[in-house]
Amino acid sequence: MPQSEIMHRESMKAWLRYLLRPVYFFFLRNALAVMRHMGYFRPPKLADKNLKYSIGIVTYIRRFEAFFIPLIQSLCSLFPDTEILIAINGHYDRKQQEQYLSKIRAFLAAFPNVKAFPHTEAQSLCKLWNKLIINSSNDKVLIFNDDILVLPHFRKELEKCGILSVDVGLLNWSWSHFAISKKVISRFGWFDERFPGVGNEDEDYEARLAMRGTLAPSFSIGAVRNVVVKTKDFSYGKNMAVVNQKYTRDNKLFFDSKWDLAEQPGEGFVFVQFLGKYAKLKQGMETPEFYPEYAEQESSWKQFL
Repeated sequence: MPQSEIMHRESMKAWLRYLLRPVYFFFLRNALAVMRHMGYFRPPKLADKNLKYSIGIVTYIRRFEAFFIPLIQSLCSLFPDTEILIAINGHYDRKQQEQYLSKIRAFLAAFPNVKAFPHTEAQSLCKLWNKLIINSSNDKVLIFNDDILVLPHFRKELEKCGILSVDVGLLNWSWSHFAISKKVISRFGWFDERFPGVGNEDEDYEARLAMRGTLAPSFSIGAVRNVVVKTKDFSYGKNMAVVNQKYTRDNKLFFDSKWDLAEQPGEGFVFVQFLGKYAKLKQGMETPEFYPEYAEQESSWKQFL
């Protein structure tokens, strides 16, 4: 190939790069903006040493030996100076439940920073989450599933990742371990206790956040493992109809009665990133004010607001 033709081609390539550069920068800038909004590229933040938070866990009889005991031992070792709240769900077998409550009370007595809230009758997960928030001495509560595994460097990663700097946020894109503040509850409302069992509470709250133009950002850490146990015996009764082998079907039915979902945008629909779909609240399905005493007497929370 003649030298002149090679030089001509190289010149054309240079001009093409010059002309396309603004296009590259335009798409790159917008892609980075979207990724920042989704929580990528967030620089690690050291938590304010004066920032107080509580840890809350919901548990029940079938998780005691295999998951709850090692989890509490780990958390109390890592967080000896932190308030840890335990909402103990009830169970349909009253005799087994009484024996279980006796065992779990004896176990927790060894940990002075743990407060337990036992139930004989089965409660919805939403009600138990709300109970943890109500009884927290701090504005912010980190709520964990009882079937997670925390590694020795969990606290260090937790307090550096940035989740303590937001009012609502997730670890590793999962509501199995999330942070929420009383400010958020005051603005967006309680978890919906009309859900009768377990499942879809997270999708409901994400949709409610999206309706108000916000979302729960995610923070990535490697020091927590979500085991995701497939429940075989729920608190609520024998032979419960389930969805995805771990959630009660009644919760899914209630979610479907509360929200319309769509793949494409439409009037009154908002995009819910957590669902990957558009959602619209059905008429008359607004979440009730379950604890009006906190709406009427905000003085008990005024220190946080």
